[in-house]
Amino acid sequence: MWHLDSRAVAPFDFSGLEIRDLTAGLRAASASAAHIRVPPGAEHAPARSHRCDKYYLGLVGSVDFRVGDDAVTLYPHAVLFIEKGEWFAYANQGEQAAELFLLHVPPFDLEAEELATDAALVSRLRP
Repeated sequence: MWHLDSRAVAPFDFSGLEIRDLTAGLRAASASAAHIRVPPGAEHAPARSHRCDKYYLGLVGSVDFRVGDDAVTLYPHAVLFIEKGEWFAYANQGEQAAELFLLHVPPFDLEAEELATDAALVSRLRP
């Protein structure tokens, strides 16, 4: 068994997103989890994972996602699945901070993440 109060985890900044890695240092994990605070105007640059499927759960507020050619708004209690290899981006275009829970399966590996560098792709994926 394992238990953690997410408020005890110090956040780190990722391009304006406040991320709490909830499973850092957990050995033998089959997945990794994070709590993400998305301030108004903050965005996750277009990216994809070559390793992980991503499950986002809306907790507070709303966040606009682009996944490939599709657009979706994630709101509290809604879940979004992004399969490994799919390009995605998201932004908080509202006036209040939003919060997300993110589950990576298998665990997150920074080396397997790719940020888009092609200008046309970046433009197409902006929420």
